[in-house]
Order: sequence, then C-alpha cells, then structure tokens
Amino acid sequence: LADFNKAIEIDPRNVEAYSNRGLVYTEQRKLDLALADFNRAIDMNPRLAMAYNNRGHLYKQQQKTDLALADFNKAIEIDPRNVEAYNNRGYLYHQQQKTDLALADFNKAIEINPRWAMAYYNRGYLYDQQHQTDLALADYTRAIEINPRYASAYRNRGVLYYQQQKTDLALADYTRAIEINPRYAIAYVNRGSLYHDRRETEKAIEDLRKAAELYRQQGNTGAYEEILQILRKLGAV
Repeated sequence: LADFNKAIEIDPRNVEAYSNRGLVYTEQRKLDLALADFNRAIDMNPRLAMAYNNRGHLYKQQQKTDLALADFNKAIEIDPRNVEAYNNRGYLYHQQQKTDLALADFNKAIEINPRWAMAYYNRGYLYDQQHQTDLALADYTRAIEINPRYASAYRNRGVLYYQQQKTDLALADYTRAIEINPRYAIAYVNRGSLYHDRRETEKAIEDLRKAAELYRQQGNTGAYEEILQILRKLGAV
C-alpha cells in the first residue's frame, strides 16, 4: 500500500497505481476507498481493462451483479484476451445458473491461458454440480498440478473421491487441504466424517471440535451449532 501511495504522490496521474491500490483496499475490505481508486483510474484512462475487471470484482463481492457484469463485459470488449475478466464473468454466470455462458467463459479463459488454475477449478466446480464427475476430477487435478497449494481444489476433489468410495484418496486430499490452510473448517468436517465412517472416533471428534472452533471464530453460527449437535450425538460435548 505504501508503495502505491508513494507512486501516486510522485505522479498523481499514475493510472495503474490507482488500480493496484484499489486491489489492496479491496483485500483490506475498505471497499469505499477501493471503489474511489478504480473510478479514478477509469476516469483517467477509460480504456484500462484491468481497472474495469478490478471494479467488477469489487461489485461482485458487494453482490451488485448487474454492475459487475457490465464491468467484466467492458474489460473483455477492451481486451478480448483478458483471462481474469472471462474467469470472473464465468463465475458470475455460474452464480446466476447460466451454466452454458459460464462454461463458455471458463473454456475461453483456459484457451487464452492454459495455466490459469482458477479457471480449471471453476470449470471443475461447474462440472461437479452437473454430476459430470470425471470431467470435474480432471479439472480439479489440473488445477492442483498448476498450483500445488490450491487448498479448495484438494478439498473438492476429496469430496468426489469420497463419493466414489475411494476413501484413502479422499483422506489424503482432505489432509493436504488442511496442511495448506489450517483454518479450512469444512475440510475438517469432511475428514472428521470420513474418520467417523471408519470408526476412528477419537480422530473424528478431534476434527469436528476443530471445525466447530473455527466456525465460532469465523462467526458462522449456523455451522457451529450444526457441528455441536453432531458432537453431542457422539457424546463429545
């Protein structure tokens, strides 16, 4: 943040510095400041695709779907090879259950950059929801090959392996997801359930307790209460 502030101080018309500082503000959840920076960047350079994409991502987080879609469209219009904009728009279409449009955007993102792990992950998740398990597995695996620290790809692949009763593979994936992100509550739930199936009750309880604590810390009251109920049934509360 300090670097971008300095760049703007030196050159108040440094468009990319505004756009990048807006991204930092977005990550810090200072959304009003982020929006102001993206708007400033676009005012100075109405052809800066990156700024439209970044602002669209902010609108997506605010669930301002129409504004987000308009910005992703504009980013793609300016730069037809903007991988992030295709991926983000595809994600938005998927949320709107426009699966054909979503799939087309993920395919386009992968065509432009075959090493864009997030596009494989998002396409895999789409296939997953359509119960096209083999295609989903292939995409999750490809995402992991490109980014071996993609915790959610391991977790989602683990769920598919679990559904296929490949419990050793599922266990390995859940464990890897937790190693990468020790605060990944749902992965503890998944692994705890698997341990429970295997009658490894102590391990199951340990994982479920960890999940409950994480949900409590994260303010997810519904999930916290749900896990507590399971722990009560196991006599662990």
